[in-house]
Amino acid sequence: MDTTSPAPQVAVTTPPCMNCGARSTVVVDADRLASWQAGALTQLAFDNLDAGTRELLISGIHPDCWQQMLGNSEE
Repeated sequence: MDTTSPAPQVAVTTPPCMNCGARSTVVVDADRLASWQAGALTQLAFDNLDAGTRELLISGIHPDCWQQMLGNSEE
């Protein structure tokens, strides 16, 4: 029987996107957010999130807006 409870979750409102101006909300683990706010690198604090979601937290830029502004970085 698993007696561990899931980590508390918090909703983070992102900065406004520089392309469309909209803000987003990302739900993350509270302990990971605290680590990030204490100075941990985003990719380490949120290693459970994809790169697009991490960028959304940092800059507010949505993955689709990133594509519109900068295109595919793998080209």
